[in-house]
Amino acid sequence: MRQLLNTLFVTSEDIYLSLDGENVAANREKEVLARYPLHTLSGIIFFAYPGASPALMEACARRGVFLAFRTPRGKFLARACGEANGSVLLRREQYRWAGDPAQSCRAARSMVFGKLYNAYWSIERPRLDHGLRAEDARLDSYMGFLHRDCPGRSSLALDLMEELRPCMADRFVLTLVNNRVLKQADFDFRESGGVYLTDEARRAFLQRRQERKRETPTHPFLGEIIPWGLLTPSVTYPSIWSLEMRFNT
Repeated sequence: MRQLLNTLFVTSEDIYLSLDGENVAANREKEVLARYPLHTLSGIIFFAYPGASPALMEACARRGVFLAFRTPRGKFLARACGEANGSVLLRREQYRWAGDPAQSCRAARSMVFGKLYNAYWSIERPRLDHGLRAEDARLDSYMGFLHRDCPGRSSLALDLMEELRPCMADRFVLTLVNNRVLKQADFDFRESGGVYLTDEARRAFLQRRQERKRETPTHPFLGEIIPWGLLTPSVTYPSIWSLEMRFNT
């Protein structure tokens, strides 16, 4: 069974990451503040500009640990990944499907059905007492079916996450608000109309998100107790496998 690995979030703007043997070293100026075993990480997300050493980036790419760089406010900047591989024939078939309205409708229909089911499940649960995956399968994450082509948007990644949004994103955020983990004072309202989380609120959000990933509900189809953090691959991988099977038939 897959292991639930950790995600390292770098929120301090003066932290630089480097490779120290098989560990990720967090450095402030010339002082090493902490070390994290690389084999326990699934990804590293920077909310700061100092970044990471080339040696660490190479080690992450070789081990399949994703690196994502964002502004302190969370806007996506870039990501680092290893050498691309996979089947060009699979991608070609994906493009053919995306250009065929009937085939696109078939794929989008199942995604909408899953979203409606999970939305219903999220509403009922209080009474009862609840990308990268595409590229791992060597599909083009920018060519979707439910979300049509838009420059710079990962449409297929959005497709695969759409049905999970009610139970994994919307419900989580509403829980934080209802439990007053996030309050009005935690939001920075700008004159331009933008609304941002404060630094302390962002840390609280990320901490609760990591705690949420360790909770263990029972998978509705597999019938197994599985951490929330593994529910995304357990759902998206079958979806991708289904797409691959359709492309290859």
